[in-house]
Amino acid sequence: MIGIRGAVTTSALALAVLTSTAATATAAGSVLVDGGGYGPTRQTALDAALEDAHATAQSIGYYGPCTTIGEPQVFFDPADPYGRYYRAQLQANCEE
Repeated sequence: MIGIRGAVTTSALALAVLTSTAATATAAGSVLVDGGGYGPTRQTALDAALEDAHATAQSIGYYGPCTTIGEPQVFFDPADPYGRYYRAQLQANCEE
């Protein structure tokens, strides 16, 4: 027998799961993936991050185009010894 406290906890947990699922829901036939990349320029890092997101989507069966969702994050590191001064991360919506 579940007491009132257990029922409230179960209801709150179910609501939290449904809320987090709705926040990341995408259109049918698409998936939301993260990508990261680096390069000598800002644009190179962003391109690498989008390619990484596309590769991730392909690994789970989504071979269509990917579009960036939201604002990508780009970080600058002037001390990188290999010339990879920019690092980028983004979220992308990839279609089947």
